[in-house]
Amino acid sequence: MESRTNLKDLTNLTISSPTPPKFSYSPNHTNVNLHLLNYKSGLNTFYFPKSDSSETSDRARGTHVWRAVEGFFNNLDVSSDSDASLFLSEAVPVLEDIMGIPDLAEQEGPMFHRPLTRNQRALVSERIAGLNRLIERSRRQATFTPEAHASEILREDVREEDEEFILKIVETEFDLAQGLVDASRRLREKVEKAVSRRTKGTTVSIYGSGLAEMATHKSDVDLSIYIPDLERARAMYKEGMMGEQQFMKKQKHAVYGVRDDLTRSNFTSIQPIPFARIPLVKCVDPAAGNPNSPTGELHGDVCFNNEIAVRNSFLLREYARFDVRCRRLMMAVKLFIKAKRIGDAPNGTPSSYCWMNMVIYYCQMVGIVPNLQDKNKYAMENVRMINGLDVRFATAEEARKSWVKGEDDARWTLGKLVKGFFRYYSEEFNVRQGVVSIRVGGRGEKGLKKSEFPKNKAWRICVEDPFEAIGSVFVHDLGMVIGEFGAVVLREELEDATLVVSGVEGWGRLYESSKNDFNGRDGKNGKRKPAAKTRPPKKPKEKKVAPKPKAAPKPKAAPKPKAAPKAPKPKPKPKPKKSTNPPKQQQGEQQQDDEKAKEAAEKRAEKRAKATKRRADRRKLARKNNGGEREGGGGKVEGQPLAEV
Repeated sequence: MESRTNLKDLTNLTISSPTPPKFSYSPNHTNVNLHLLNYKSGLNTFYFPKSDSSETSDRARGTHVWRAVEGFFNNLDVSSDSDASLFLSEAVPVLEDIMGIPDLAEQEGPMFHRPLTRNQRALVSERIAGLNRLIERSRRQATFTPEAHASEILREDVREEDEEFILKIVETEFDLAQGLVDASRRLREKVEKAVSRRTKGTTVSIYGSGLAEMATHKSDVDLSIYIPDLERARAMYKEGMMGEQQFMKKQKHAVYGVRDDLTRSNFTSIQPIPFARIPLVKCVDPAAGNPNSPTGELHGDVCFNNEIAVRNSFLLREYARFDVRCRRLMMAVKLFIKAKRIGDAPNGTPSSYCWMNMVIYYCQMVGIVPNLQDKNKYAMENVRMINGLDVRFATAEEARKSWVKGEDDARWTLGKLVKGFFRYYSEEFNVRQGVVSIRVGGRGEKGLKKSEFPKNKAWRICVEDPFEAIGSVFVHDLGMVIGEFGAVVLREELEDATLVVSGVEGWGRLYESSKNDFNGRDGKNGKRKPAAKTRPPKKPKEKKVAPKPKAAPKPKAAPKPKAAPKAPKPKPKPKPKKSTNPPKQQQGEQQQDDEKAKEAAEKRAEKRAKATKRRADRRKLARKNNGGEREGGGGKVEGQPLAEV
């Protein structure tokens, strides 16, 4: 239930603060500027109308003060009794005196149901009631350490039935997806055979969940096709040796060429998308033998020269192979986001690949997997570059040779990992400042700044791509697809999941289908999606009404007598026609003009005939001279130019 509070209630907060905030004010003509300096969130300035401003009531001015208090404490990372006392003792009396509002500290404040800043409105659900919970979350984020988090989760117990449930649902999904492996291999071979007829050297690779061994039984197959000619054109375009229009033309030609090849190989539902960020062709193989489909068909997405995605999938696979608990946690989270519909980038929520990075980052933080990209720890002599990016990493087998398990490694069960994952990202991860990066590792969070990422937002999570990272040619934030509506849904689902895993109810609620409706909302661009094509509504059927009884026929009236016919009007006499024959003088002048025109036409025809004859003579002479050149003779008559012959 939403609660009200007043300024004196803030003294009941028992939260430690290393350095209390400082208050100052500076009045001007119409406003009082209240400056609240916090050691972590910086300087916050709030503006209040003065008592002599245009008929502003005490109630309205008091509301302005409360908005400042709410905004300040929502942005405050830590607070304490001394902070609230300092506010009451220094800031409030000053405002009472300057603004002319008596007993400001006793006034009842507004309902604390959501923050007033736009970013926090998008991030925090309206169901979060009370200022204390917001400050408690800020306290947990400010005082968070990986060691304290791990100690807290390991102290708590997870019921045996919940452990068995989560393990069973994950292993069942792995067993169902095993039948997809052979069908995916056959699909790859069929696509490669179809497209290699056109260009030699063309290869097709599986990437995504199929390569990372994280596919579900309903997954599509992601394929990357490497065409040497298109890769050379891409390199020339990047070096400025080929124009954009010419490169796009070659890319379009390659996409539609693959479409034609797949059509000849009996693929169906082929949809080319040539101008996407990564061009692709969607297709369906009706004879793939997919055991999870009643018809045996298998859907595939064929993208072009996407080597970086293949390398990303290899990295996820090595993390999954290093520790089976990491692989199981990845699958548990993947099934959760599919059930809640929060793993689709076009809907303004994180992609599945982004979620897998978040899982690995958490596993690094609690110490069950290492950082496979640590170049100081693992020998990586062979530098491998793709599109100017360093894509080196250690394999799971190499990392095990030097890996030392922690003391509490055996205590981390799948249930405790699931519980800790949801609690960490819903309550303890600092969204405003933190960065998820498996390249740095879970315990190196403070080494990255969120401000270094382009288009970062305070209200959404920032996830660094492991290869397109800070310091590389491209800097890619995997969380940039999250929209405002998607951030709200994401926060709500994570908080609900935290309540489920922390309560006494069964964990089955984690995988209940969600009613999240993203229709008409595009979190990334804020634009509405086009409405689906539907049939026009049918006209309602007309109700049959009983026919009304016919009225009795009225008696016919007597016919009126016909009027006498009027006499016809006399026709006007026709006017005499004018003679069209011109006089004799005009006929003579016309005849002379016709003769002159005829003579001029004959002269023009004669000139055209002569010109045609001259051109024919020149062509004949040129052919003769050319024939002489081929036989060894000269190309022109000796002593005379060709034009004079």
